[in-house]
Amino acid sequence: MRWHLQKYMYKIGCFIQLHCGKVLFVGILMLCMCCVGLKTANIETDVKELWVEDGGRLSKELKYTTDTLGEGSGTTSELIIQTPQKGENLLTVESLKLHLEVLLKVKSLEVDLYGICKYKILNFSPKTKHILVILSCLFFQIIDHILPCVIITPLDCFWDGAKVLGPTHSVATAIGFPSIKWTNLNPIKFVQLMKDHPNIEMVEKMLNRSGITTAYQEKPCLDPTEFHCPDTAPNKQSLAPPDIGALLTDGCYGFATKYMHWQEDLIVGGAQKNKTGHIVRAEALQSIIQLMAEQDFYTLWHETTKTQSIEWTKEKAKVVLETWQRKFTEVVNGMTNSSSVDHVYAFSSTSLLDIMKEFSDVSVVRVAFGYVLMIFYACISLLRWQNGVQSQSGIGMAGVLLVALSVAAGLGMCSVLGISFNASTTQIIPFLALGLGVDDMFLIAHTYAENGNNKNIPHAEQTGECLKRTGVSVLLTSISNMLAFFSAAIIPIPALRSFSLQAGILIFFNLASVLLVYPAICSWDLKRRDDKRIDIFCCFQSFENKNMVIELQPRSREFEMHEQSPPPTYSPPPPRYSPSPPPSYNAVIMHNTVAQTALDGSHAITSLAHEGTPPPSPANSGSILSTLFGILNGIPGTNYLTTASSQQRLTVPDGISFRERFARVQRECLSTSLSSLATKYYGPFLQRTPVKVINIVE
Repeated sequence: MRWHLQKYMYKIGCFIQLHCGKVLFVGILMLCMCCVGLKTANIETDVKELWVEDGGRLSKELKYTTDTLGEGSGTTSELIIQTPQKGENLLTVESLKLHLEVLLKVKSLEVDLYGICKYKILNFSPKTKHILVILSCLFFQIIDHILPCVIITPLDCFWDGAKVLGPTHSVATAIGFPSIKWTNLNPIKFVQLMKDHPNIEMVEKMLNRSGITTAYQEKPCLDPTEFHCPDTAPNKQSLAPPDIGALLTDGCYGFATKYMHWQEDLIVGGAQKNKTGHIVRAEALQSIIQLMAEQDFYTLWHETTKTQSIEWTKEKAKVVLETWQRKFTEVVNGMTNSSSVDHVYAFSSTSLLDIMKEFSDVSVVRVAFGYVLMIFYACISLLRWQNGVQSQSGIGMAGVLLVALSVAAGLGMCSVLGISFNASTTQIIPFLALGLGVDDMFLIAHTYAENGNNKNIPHAEQTGECLKRTGVSVLLTSISNMLAFFSAAIIPIPALRSFSLQAGILIFFNLASVLLVYPAICSWDLKRRDDKRIDIFCCFQSFENKNMVIELQPRSREFEMHEQSPPPTYSPPPPRYSPSPPPSYNAVIMHNTVAQTALDGSHAITSLAHEGTPPPSPANSGSILSTLFGILNGIPGTNYLTTASSQQRLTVPDGISFRERFARVQRECLSTSLSSLATKYYGPFLQRTPVKVINIVE
């Protein structure tokens, strides 16, 4: 199978190199067309739609509730959490008074939307109106005004919890009570005053069945010296502060003791108990305010005169509730200041929605910074300082941009297929796809460089040979990754399923781009290399030429005629210091030079010798120096020098000049690369004995 894949990859590579311009244009055009699908992208932020298992028990229960009560029915919970400063104990009167102050502040919150009068958001309250319809209109109005909201709070263990229930204004009656509020309401006495009212026995049975007795009149006060603290409070006469820990032990009870029992773990956090089981220390207090959902809120205001002038819909009711929740979060979080004894935090369903939206939004700056950083890395790692023609920074930068385009195209295709985006898509997928795509791109780029240095590969087969060597590895690894992600799509969690499908699709787009479009870029770069143009700055042509001919003296007409005629028979040269050279050689006598080896041993250096210095004897030199001596002394048949320009140096007689030292340092800096650093420093470092021991131990 690998042999067949290599054969097909070779044919594809040769075809791409032959039609590189067409392939590049068509590939980029198709990727850009897929990017248009991003207009239809849908970002899902609903927690239920993301993390509720499809077909699971919770999903079935939610579906049953929606089908039975309707979409948007029920309640929402808004949390108020109070924590101490520096680990102090919260079981103090001051901490509970701060908690009460926050609840009273929240109770008075209002919102003003759609240009109508202020909406006062009503909390969820027990639906007992259908029982009270049989009573007189006056009694119904009284109960309707004092019907409390459902608030789960530790203040229900004290009389001060009645302040939260309201009503804000006293309800006047004509039946013996000058005013009715939960701070002075005793339901048993109130019913006894209504003995002569018809059907009062039904109300009395309802109160007994729900445990509504004296409400808050027999609960201790936080401040027994307060004027409105009832005389029936346990600590009113003694004026002693309440034992907060003992009262919070086993939870608190609301006004209906048989149905409103708030568990201890629901209102107290981080509780520490003594041997008798009483709470002696707490690290958090929590209150839960229950609001009606948009369906109930819409129904409540649907038939009122306040909404007759506008098109009152469930969507507008939802906007009103969300606006109140955001204001609730802002007000509660602003209650804590430098003078506060504790910290107070708010959390609502809208807060969670806002957090999900914030994390789901694409951070253009973060993504752009990551891709720019990868472009910079590709440019540096593929740069060849010493040879601008053989450098590959251009195709490295183009490869990263191609991967970015393929990621955008893949996400656009996901949008077209109806796969919703979420926080994992916008925060993880772009960088994951970038890493996988750039990995394959670097592999092809390095193979492309190796093939360029191999003179045995024909020019027309460069791209085909490159895909033949690396295309199979890229193909098999990408297919393995795709299968791994697609197989993870069987996970019933919608958020994870979307992530797996999107990752698999992006890997497919990266594979197509790296195997089809990127080789076209490399083939296009071959033309630049053949034309000896500098990498990135392809408008400029390089002056480097490995086979440069350096003539030490202009040619004369006799010299040209000598080149055209066959060389004479060689005879030993005359003495070096004769007045003039023998005329029969017709050779050019050059300056007395000395060939030396560079300090680093990398190349030979030819320098001018001092006057009066005899030339080195060929007999005392090796074969290479003998040949070099013959060339430099004008032996017939060696009229010019063929050498690399970067390997021949002319220096002054007095040692190494400053210019030569600077050139040497510059040459060492330009030859620095990741490979040279690994060879000179990293490799020897790993071979040290302490490093080996540490690696083995780890």
